[in-house]
Amino acid sequence: MAAPSDTGVSSMERHFQSLALALITAAALFMASFVVGAREEAAAQKEWRVSMSQQMGALQTQLAALQASYVTREEWRDHEVRIRAVEQYERESEKRRGK
Repeated sequence: MAAPSDTGVSSMERHFQSLALALITAAALFMASFVVGAREEAAAQKEWRVSMSQQMGALQTQLAALQASYVTREEWRDHEVRIRAVEQYERESEKRRGK
């Protein structure tokens, strides 16, 4: 009679082991899917960073080109003097015509 009780315990033990194995397998599959998802996200972020770096380089090039085309204060002063002289000449011409 000792044999039937041993088989009953071992049968229960096998059921618990099977349940534990199923839980461990489910956890491993969940972790694997999480790792795959994290890798996909990391790859997408890396692609996005590369794209942003390229756009940043293009913007820096455009900014350098724009800065090179700005007028310096000295150059603007020369133009301002010319503009004021032309405006003064036009005002004096209008005064002469009006007389």
